Amino acid sequence: MRVFVTVVLLCLCLVVGAQAEIKTLTFQQGLNGYDGVQDTFLYAPDSVANVNYGNHPTVATGINRWGENLVTLIRFDLSDLPAEAKVLRASLFLFDTSKEWPNDQISVSACLVAPANAGWIAGHNEGVRIPQQGTSCWNWMAYNTRPWAGAPGLVREGTDYLVPPVSSITISKEHEGWIEFDLSPDTVQGWLGQPANAGLRIAPTDAKEKGHCVVFRSSDNKEDLSTRPKLVFDVEMSDKMFTTFLTRHLARSVKAQRRQLAAIVQSRFADGDIPAGRPRTLIRSVEKQILKMERTLYSRRRLSEKKGLGLQKQIERLDQGWEEFTDDLVVAELAMYAKERWHGSEYALSAVDSMTNVLREIRKLPQPLTDTAHIEMARNEFESIQIALIPVDADIQNATWTVTDLSSDEGSRISASDVTVHVMGYMKSIKPAIVSDSEWWPVPILDSMSSVDVNRGQAQPLWVTIRTREDTPSGLYRGVLEVSANRMKPRKMNLSVEVWDFAIPKEQHLLTVWGITEADYRRLYRERFDTRMAREMFDFLIDHRLSVTTLYSQQAAGEPKHGASVGYPTLSDPAELKRLWDAGSRWWNLGYIHPVFADRAGKSIDDYVPDFIEMIEESLRVADAAGWPRSNMMIYFFDETHDFESLNRVATKVKTAFPDIPLMTTGYDRSYGVKGGPIDSSMDIWCPLSPTYLEDLELIEKGRAIGKKAWWYVCCVPKGGNDLNFFCQFPAIRSRLLMGTAAWKYKPDGFLYYRVAGWNHYEKPIETGPLTEWKPYFLPGPDGDGELICPGPNGALTTLQFENIRDGIEDYEYYWVLQELIVRAQQGGLDVGDEVFLLDVPTDLLETITVYSEHPKHLRQQRRKIAEAILKLKKMLDE
Repeated sequence: MRVFVTVVLLCLCLVVGAQAEIKTLTFQQGLNGYDGVQDTFLYAPDSVANVNYGNHPTVATGINRWGENLVTLIRFDLSDLPAEAKVLRASLFLFDTSKEWPNDQISVSACLVAPANAGWIAGHNEGVRIPQQGTSCWNWMAYNTRPWAGAPGLVREGTDYLVPPVSSITISKEHEGWIEFDLSPDTVQGWLGQPANAGLRIAPTDAKEKGHCVVFRSSDNKEDLSTRPKLVFDVEMSDKMFTTFLTRHLARSVKAQRRQLAAIVQSRFADGDIPAGRPRTLIRSVEKQILKMERTLYSRRRLSEKKGLGLQKQIERLDQGWEEFTDDLVVAELAMYAKERWHGSEYALSAVDSMTNVLREIRKLPQPLTDTAHIEMARNEFESIQIALIPVDADIQNATWTVTDLSSDEGSRISASDVTVHVMGYMKSIKPAIVSDSEWWPVPILDSMSSVDVNRGQAQPLWVTIRTREDTPSGLYRGVLEVSANRMKPRKMNLSVEVWDFAIPKEQHLLTVWGITEADYRRLYRERFDTRMAREMFDFLIDHRLSVTTLYSQQAAGEPKHGASVGYPTLSDPAELKRLWDAGSRWWNLGYIHPVFADRAGKSIDDYVPDFIEMIEESLRVADAAGWPRSNMMIYFFDETHDFESLNRVATKVKTAFPDIPLMTTGYDRSYGVKGGPIDSSMDIWCPLSPTYLEDLELIEKGRAIGKKAWWYVCCVPKGGNDLNFFCQFPAIRSRLLMGTAAWKYKPDGFLYYRVAGWNHYEKPIETGPLTEWKPYFLPGPDGDGELICPGPNGALTTLQFENIRDGIEDYEYYWVLQELIVRAQQGGLDVGDEVFLLDVPTDLLETITVYSEHPKHLRQQRRKIAEAILKLKKMLDE
């Protein structure tokens, strides 16, 4: 994050004595070099009482809508100011973004944190529900070594915080915008020249009910830097004091500029080898500017005010030009690269890993540039790579492409029909999971575009997917992708594919269930949604290794709600259901029950149960006729409920009717069959959120020992900066890690996702590109939530995230194949010590679901090790 400190001076300064003046200073994170704000909030519930929120975009205080307590802490580093300066007036400004909260007028006070609690640590966690060592949270000043002086949450008056408050303010109901705490001068005076201070505790003085809560933008808010907390005060100081302060401040700012240059150079030239020519000239030019600033700064002990303010303007100009500098640097690199490879600098091609988000801005183009696309894969697998089209000297107009068959030295071929090349589409960010300056994000993969234009300053990927069949011979295959454009010479990209001599099984060993509804298709495609389109969608899901079923099935098989049904999602034709089993689909949801359906039928939930049981019996007849095993079916109950008593009553009745069908819920019960909870006896499968799953892993294992199961799921959460989820702004590798590496490491019995095609915001399918009108979320957001595929002109379009979901599931299958071979080898008395170690996910690839490598090479290195172990074991067993 680029940060900069600013000093805002009044145009008219009041002269005090011979050499003292009154100046107004403003300190705000991200304003002219200042990065001295620390803020966080403490959250009381047991499930998060050890969790840090220091990097959250907001801070909250009071009692939230669920009756849970929160407290906000904030402090400003004023150590650059001389302690002798005299503070005359001071205000703390916080931007209230509560919207519908507080639900009543509320008084909020700012109290000094007691000196005994000095040294609290804001931390860098966004609320990921895994404790961070040494950080502040509700229970600990420094988890888990130093408690708060008085009580958790800094609630003990006089011990944890001082009274009376240094300022209080009344906030009206549904207020939004700036609020001002009028601080006493003595409060801020005590912070001058101090390397650290205890800061302020912000909390309501009269919060008694749910909704007596206020939410403020934090210093880590990236949506609008101008709304971050700010401290503004008038201070009387001599010229000497001011110039001393200014010199200290500018020294920090100049160091920040040098760090910024070093970061850009490191991102472009990781090996430190800066090519001669234009790139080296550009970098040296900026180095000279910074060196000149350093000489001005360090030529004397302190600057005059005139020189200081002049230097600050130079810093501001340099700071505002980093994007232009980076663009110039990238263009210079590209020109050299294109001339070397293709003897012309009109445009370039570069291969990019399929786990990478290729943004449109060329300054964000992944490194290093390469003119060879290489893929490694097994048989019966899909793998992809991206080919970025990058204009250098001219716009690319009407780019088209062709691809050859891939041939091995042994004469085997992968037909060009098994190589697809599509345009990567972009969606406009609406509810970003990670705020950035990029407006357009790569998501939908457009199969209907046969050409594309690309303007200078932009990059446009083509998504290339190779498919191997169960009988594809192993070997190294080579081919060529050729790109042509108007008035430009063609460019060729070499394709190489190494096919390993083993196949991924078609059977799905990572069990999944997904929310997909026929209504989404029917509304958009109307009469075009027929049996053919339904079957194409089934095959599309099977090709992506997803179970063809739906989480929220509300009708019986053979009982269509919409007249001439095509049989989805309940599949009334046993032959079609059997076809899906034969194709590898391994999970089937017979139905879903929730009190809302009883309400719609005008019945109590207990009176509704017989109707539901009758519906399940109808669906079960179809499944039995298809020969579908009952161990691979489920009935889903009470989505994310707290009403465990009703859930237990209903589940007990359904369990009596269907004793051999597993019952599943995402209800917030955390007993897992072993804690004596109300649903212990009636429920078979618990499905918590992924962070909760890890928190409860010990209980889950105890439940498994008595025959219970535990899946896991994600939805609109978890959404912390390091969480694994499918959001559009998250690096694409996270989708792959979640479904493959993390699933194998933590062994959930299955994975649940609530909505694949939440097409709420569409009136028609997507018809434009590469910039599309794709609406990237289903309900609350962030972008990508509940929207893993999108509607194309002729049916479902895959996405960057959806492709990585499939690739992750295939990674999971690599581990499964290796484990099966190890078991066979051990039964045969063979030595498999080295291979067994590969079943453990290395910590440098994935340590936890929030600590992992986002570099694709680490995952690919692990895949290759597993593949080599599989080949070795196959050879040993064959011998």
